Amino acid sequence: MAQELILEYDSEGDILEASSSTHGATIAKDVGDDVWLKVEEDTGAVVGFLILNFIKRQRSVKLPLALATSDLASLTKTS
Repeated sequence: MAQELILEYDSEGDILEASSSTHGATIAKDVGDDVWLKVEEDTGAVVGFLILNFIKRQRSVKLPLALATSDLASLTKTS
């Protein structure tokens, strides 16, 4: 079963956060350019990301993540 991706935007802090619907305790790792990965402490799995200064950006965001084709296919299926 595919996990949901939850997107939240904090307008006061200008932060976009995305994370999976289920995960354990996380730590944030700075990957540069105001982008942080949310990593599960126990497994080291990437479960989300934070983008600081999201609206103020004048450039695109490149995340160091890869999505499997099967992940994308599960998003397009309807029940």
